[in-house]
Amino acid sequence: DLRTAKLLSNGATLGCFQVESPAMRMLLQQLGAKTMDRVIQAVALVRPGPAAAGMKDSFIQRARGSEPVKTAHPLLSEVFADTFGIMLYQEDVIRAAMAVAGLDATQGDVLRRTLGKRGHSDALREEADAFVVAGLRRGLPRRAIEQVWDEMARFAAYSFCKAHSVTYGRLAYLCVYLGARWPAAFLAAMLRNDAGYFAQGVYAEEAKRLGAELRPPCVQHGSVEHELLSSTVIRIGLSNVRSLGERTVAAILTARRAGGVFRSLPDFLQRVRPMRNEAENLILVGACDVFGMTRPELLWRLQVAMTPRAQKAARQTAVAARGALFVDAVSPREASYPQLPDYDEAKKSESELRLLGFTLGSHPVDVLWRRGELPALRQCIPCGKVSEYLDRTVRVCGFAVAFRG
Repeated sequence: DLRTAKLLSNGATLGCFQVESPAMRMLLQQLGAKTMDRVIQAVALVRPGPAAAGMKDSFIQRARGSEPVKTAHPLLSEVFADTFGIMLYQEDVIRAAMAVAGLDATQGDVLRRTLGKRGHSDALREEADAFVVAGLRRGLPRRAIEQVWDEMARFAAYSFCKAHSVTYGRLAYLCVYLGARWPAAFLAAMLRNDAGYFAQGVYAEEAKRLGAELRPPCVQHGSVEHELLSSTVIRIGLSNVRSLGERTVAAILTARRAGGVFRSLPDFLQRVRPMRNEAENLILVGACDVFGMTRPELLWRLQVAMTPRAQKAARQTAVAARGALFVDAVSPREASYPQLPDYDEAKKSESELRLLGFTLGSHPVDVLWRRGELPALRQCIPCGKVSEYLDRTVRVCGFAVAFRG
């Protein structure tokens, strides 16, 4: 599939099972992977066994056609024809033992397990001697036999069986296919399931990069989880708002079902009864924008509504009206609400980053770039173009998405 091949060869596989770690994305680029077979091989190749045996780099070079395919002995050329003459799967150890020492499949598997458990311990010396003798009897040169043994010993401890690699590789390829065909839907599913190698913010940024629009949580229409509103629009779920408790989320949905839409911020506060910090966070991430006021205005009204006097008046009004919609606790004659300008893009992004873990619009770094407030950013190049600057010193910028000890 051409779209899938493009993502694979570019290493653009964020969110895809087994192939989204930095090591795997780099390996896919190095291999120029375009097919399911290459993905299956990459899954096996990234294991410590091939790397420890020095086979990973050779496999990459041979797959790209920049290194000739060679084996310790011509007998192994046919055995490893599908893997460029390199041991890649656990079964390759068995096949090498069968070809060189004449073992049957059962004996080869016993040897493989022995190598995997003991590594290079002295206890293997006897097995090594027996392997060399068996190979000599079959007419193979000692040097080739010893080379095969050394490769087997280094490789066997940390490797995948082929069935494991095929299963993982097939699932990985299907994930990349879905991401290539329906990127917004695929990443919405990643966000909804809170799955993957990275934090949610990484997948949110990837969704935006691929053209998806992220809409804020919404007390009027939003759901608990992230929703796909169209092929390119994702609404963030209420449960993603920091410090918003499950009880309050449930109360929002229950109030909507029982009494219809919220008519105003006071109506919302009366029917849901959120904690003050919960209401503030909802306002700051845009979940209350549907009330037609700027976020500073909503925060001002929240502060008034949360005073003891206002809360007492609200309770009295609710009791008197026997469940009538909550009106402003302080009458218009007593309260005067200022008309406040909305926060700028940077302020909104800062709140979203703090309370959602990612931004819905531009990341603060992008805002600074456009404003020209960090001149050093002007000297940076896009990360996607780094490969065009080989053997040169470059400057890039970004923000931390993951930490490893």
